[in-house]
Amino acid sequence: GVQWWSLHPIYRNRLANTFLFQQVGLSSVLEPQPRSEWATFTQVVGRMPVPVVCAATHRRANKVTGLKSISFTFSPEGVSMFEPVLNDENRVAVNTYRQPFSVSPAGQTTSAVGTRPDMPIITAAAISGAAFNSVMGRHSQGSTDTLLALLNLRLGVWLPNPRYNLSGRLRPRAGLRYLFHEVIGHFDITDPFVHVSDGGHWENLGLVE
Repeated sequence: GVQWWSLHPIYRNRLANTFLFQQVGLSSVLEPQPRSEWATFTQVVGRMPVPVVCAATHRRANKVTGLKSISFTFSPEGVSMFEPVLNDENRVAVNTYRQPFSVSPAGQTTSAVGTRPDMPIITAAAISGAAFNSVMGRHSQGSTDTLLALLNLRLGVWLPNPRYNLSGRLRPRAGLRYLFHEVIGHFDITDPFVHVSDGGHWENLGLVE
């Protein structure tokens, strides 16, 4: 999929090698955790405090908020997307779309984000920190964004849209046509896949979530 062509895996691995360590035997020596040991969201279900990783997903319109991005979060409950809309009384409401980490009909655990059987927390952290990207919310620069996409200078990822239940499909992936979407600036939150990057492209402190 299009993630294979991005810098996201390199960035994620660098974060993991910097922050995820384990003790070697009874010694005081620390070494980076192997990928198989990375903590996942399903392993922290029921623990306190609840980890919520705040990211942003991008769209074509700037309705209601004035920004072409909206909130996207990762937590033990799964992935969630929050779309501000105007209701019939012309007041701001929020449409919430959420998909849990679930089990496919075949019995194999699948992740709503489709990148592996379960989402490691460090993967969500890398997505949340993807500030350097081909689309950057209020800091987007039009033709500069196109150039960043063409040069593969992008840390954001394409993830299955939480408004659709894809849990019956095993590891759905965004095809390379979504790279073309980045080049032309086509970001539609009703597509099967949405583009997710740094939460600061929507709101920097995570207070909204």
